[in-house]
Amino acid sequence: MRKDPFHLADDYARMLADPPSAVLESGVPYRSGFHWTERHLQCLWYDEHYRPPCFPLPGGETVRILHPGEWNLEAGPDFLNATLLVQPGDRWLHGDIEVHVHPTDWDAHGHQADPAYERVVAHVTWFAGPPPRSLPAHVLPLALAEPVASMPGLSLDDIDLKAYPHAALPATPRPCEARLKNDPDRARALLAAAGHYRLQLKAARLRARLAQTGDRHQLFYEEVMAALGYKHNQTPFRLLARLLPVASLGVSRETAYARLLGAARLLPQPEAAADPESERFIRTLWDLWWRESSAELPDGVTWRLHNLRPQNAPARRLAAAASLFSGMFT
Repeated sequence: MRKDPFHLADDYARMLADPPSAVLESGVPYRSGFHWTERHLQCLWYDEHYRPPCFPLPGGETVRILHPGEWNLEAGPDFLNATLLVQPGDRWLHGDIEVHVHPTDWDAHGHQADPAYERVVAHVTWFAGPPPRSLPAHVLPLALAEPVASMPGLSLDDIDLKAYPHAALPATPRPCEARLKNDPDRARALLAAAGHYRLQLKAARLRARLAQTGDRHQLFYEEVMAALGYKHNQTPFRLLARLLPVASLGVSRETAYARLLGAARLLPQPEAAADPESERFIRTLWDLWWRESSAELPDGVTWRLHNLRPQNAPARRLAAAASLFSGMFT
């Protein structure tokens, strides 16, 4: 009798399902019947080759996905500005999409308390089930498992995760497609012209600012600071660069960091430190800052501090600025 080549699989599944498990990290539930990741579901939603053509709703309604939305690579809902059509009745929905494995993940992730999720119109999950307790009443619960199971030949194992979101585009028409799709030479010329146009505008802005300051070092500093602010904090970073000129950073790295954080009104309280070493460092920054008595950004300048990736946090970006510019032009 031929031995099952996977004869240990059932034993391992029982080990995973029998708490406490010695083979599974704490806090990571074993999801019987689902062997993929949330990213697989995001790809499935984004790509019409995999996405079910419609979703059934309780009461006999169906939902068609006219546009899956823009894949959000930052904090917040997984897809932005999607368009759905609920029938019968031709009810159009336009908003954001959040994707999870289980319906209860909405509660587990605390989305109900996050303003970034106020525009969500559909909660897409693999498993069906009762809507989460905190899911707003207007948000449609859409389950993927049953519609996907009805699509013969579709396997989530076939999804190339690395191709998304940039290598795979939704089939909805792209801007300018009608004019440029069949004319690659014209498309290349248009892109080149658009690039030149943007560079021309930027060069004109830089020339005007250089005429104001007369200081190319300061101009370079302001532009790098704005870039460090990323798109959400460009304005505060640029204003900070003008309030605290690069010439004032001809000091040690720690002093430069203290000046930047203090002027930005972002110096944390020592008591909030996670460990004694961090507390000592913050106290050192406060000691350096109090000696300066420098101006601060006005209260009307607001920082985006939430729904950012950790590497985009202003305090971390200001640490980079201190490393770059402390003593650079002295």
